[in-house]
Amino acid sequence: MKTIQLRPKNLRNESIIIIQFPYEKVLINCIKKTETIRWSQSLSSWYIKKQDFNLNRVFNVFKSITNVDYSALKTINNSVCCLEKAEKQPILRRLYPKRILNN
Repeated sequence: MKTIQLRPKNLRNESIIIIQFPYEKVLINCIKKTETIRWSQSLSSWYIKKQDFNLNRVFNVFKSITNVDYSALKTINNSVCCLEKAEKQPILRRLYPKRILNN
């Protein structure tokens, strides 16, 4: 039995939950029946807005079809925050003098 993974992420400055799994028609057909889960071409995965996310609903969609790994949702979302800061750092270095950023 395949396992889908739920992970937090940001898309266009909005908090989302990514639903990742290996390509399988049965899972895709289940997802297409829901109104809140969408496909992101840029992320190459399915996602749901965090404000619309309900773990029980996800379990109901995939029950008896696959396992749901939601362990990444249990942790604090530090990894996404740290990644965003690391990506913005070169831009900040150009905009602000070193002494301001180092203080």
